[in-house]
Amino acid sequence: MCAVCGFYEPGRKNAPKEPALLENMLKVLHHRGPDEMGFYQGDGIAMGHARLSIIGLTNGRQPLTNEDESVWLVYAGEIFNYQEIKQTLEKKGHHFRTDSDGEVITHLYEEEGITLVERLNGQFAFALWDAKRRELYLCRDRLGILPLFYYFKNSRFIFASEIKGILQHPEVQAEIDEKAVAQIFTFWSAVPPRTCFKNIQQVRSGHWLRVSAKGIEEKKYWDLSFPFGGEYPVRDEKKAIEKLGELLTDAVDIRLKADVPVGVYLSGGLDSSVVAALARKVAGNRISTFSVRFTDKDFDETPYQEAVYRHLGLPNHSIVFSEKHLEEVLIKAVYHAETPVLRMAMAPLFSLSGLVREKGFKAMVGGEGADEVLLGYDLFKEVKVREFMARQPRSERRGKLFARLYPYLPGLKDTDDSYLRNIFSKGFENTSDPFYSHRARWESASRSQRFLTDRFRDSFSPQNFHDETIAALPVEFRRWDPMARAQYLECKLFLSNYLLSSQGDRMAMANGIEVRYPYLDHRLVDWASQVSPHLRMRGLREKNLLKKIAAPLLPASVIERHKHPYRAPGILFHALKNPHNRLSAALSPERVREAGYFDPEMISLLVAKFRQQNERFSEADQMALSGALTLQLVHEFFIEKGVKSVV
Repeated sequence: MCAVCGFYEPGRKNAPKEPALLENMLKVLHHRGPDEMGFYQGDGIAMGHARLSIIGLTNGRQPLTNEDESVWLVYAGEIFNYQEIKQTLEKKGHHFRTDSDGEVITHLYEEEGITLVERLNGQFAFALWDAKRRELYLCRDRLGILPLFYYFKNSRFIFASEIKGILQHPEVQAEIDEKAVAQIFTFWSAVPPRTCFKNIQQVRSGHWLRVSAKGIEEKKYWDLSFPFGGEYPVRDEKKAIEKLGELLTDAVDIRLKADVPVGVYLSGGLDSSVVAALARKVAGNRISTFSVRFTDKDFDETPYQEAVYRHLGLPNHSIVFSEKHLEEVLIKAVYHAETPVLRMAMAPLFSLSGLVREKGFKAMVGGEGADEVLLGYDLFKEVKVREFMARQPRSERRGKLFARLYPYLPGLKDTDDSYLRNIFSKGFENTSDPFYSHRARWESASRSQRFLTDRFRDSFSPQNFHDETIAALPVEFRRWDPMARAQYLECKLFLSNYLLSSQGDRMAMANGIEVRYPYLDHRLVDWASQVSPHLRMRGLREKNLLKKIAAPLLPASVIERHKHPYRAPGILFHALKNPHNRLSAALSPERVREAGYFDPEMISLLVAKFRQQNERFSEADQMALSGALTLQLVHEFFIEKGVKSVV
């Protein structure tokens, strides 16, 4: 998907003669674009690009420009409808120099200005320089598939696809943001535009920024939207199945277009299996599938993967994730993620993208987004059950439905109804609570904050968190039904900032792999938000519409298996069982004290407890330990070493 970077001084009229700085920024982003580099320097502006060539292999070098070189662009991603846009622009007299999909942006800007982004169907992050107006635009795609960060201080604006690029600038000093850490240890990610580094922000999904001598202007051009009061216009199941099939098939089709081979990630779950089946239908047997396997049979999905690729007659490449190279993999994964994480599931995905690169692929199609858009998570079932219970709070029969939630969690498998009722019924009558769906999860995750030092704990105020998060919500949020509100929070806080980032873009691009997501085609997302939740989830049957589409395409064993979220077993235990490796050293009392984020004694007790009782270690304590380890590594890479070289 490439990498972009640069810097701009709005008050400076002469070109910043700092080519070495621009080159240093690109060097630490080289993994995102290993094929070639390009530079542009103008009056007060410098932009760089590291290219991963997928479309227009021979002549798509960037920066790209228009006919009179008044508009310059560095761009990462793919515009899937670029051919249609290009044909329209050519009819209007525009001349194209390359076969790159990104070039349409420069010419479309001449016609429509920055509102051009509303015409794009794709996943993208770009910086566009308007030399005549001396304005710099930064823009990010609707769902936040691609990252884009910036720093603005002392009249100097710096941007890059990854934070490590910004940190190459001598004026930027890396410092951990206390409030962001508290947010990560609650929501699993910092709340945009905040990042875990002070003064470094991210362009929010579905937004663009305009930077000029007047300062920074931010504008939202797209957002998720739902009908008021649950009045969903799409309620006919037969028509909904037909429409979803059309949209999803086309979304898969356009994401297979490339000048290089495209593969499919196959987990063995329904979402990726449907994508593989539609890819097979559209492109024949030239598609290859890629899978990760585990030695732990409770988590391994090999039988389902085999059932799918054999049924479809597709080749499969797989990697068995083991502890052999775990230390090295985790260190690299955290370096590329650039943030502490509460789960280690990114490590196997880092290894899998390495296999993809080894087999000669640059582009993949994945199944992310189906759970959020088509109601696949048990979280949504929980909302439905709790809301159902709120109508008859004393009903014993309704209370038994709690046993249908989260069957894959070991601690809940053999629990009695009264215990489950106590867990899930807290606050269930307050259906008007804007965080009705997520409050229990956030409160559980925030228990990890007890290991932080007073300085970091003091930055956390539940009321401030509540107010700040409420302020970021759209004004119509409270007029949506509880399921719509749950979807919005899951998409904006979890999908974009964690799943598509720490587990998605960062682990794939670490090995120069672009991943495309058909379920996140904005046409499909916009349509699905108007479909009644009762069609998308029949009773407690998750992803009902998708299962109907899958029926003629896949084995019944794959379609009817219970939703099993991707979980990576035992990684934390294997990472820390050797007290003398680099990972354990990061959690030593000396290193913890030096960094200053956590209480050294509490962390030492937590590590000792974990080594003694891995199997009985609570989910909350695992998240706390994962967050502590990864924050210590982030400190080492970006604060101590200053990320002047690749890990």
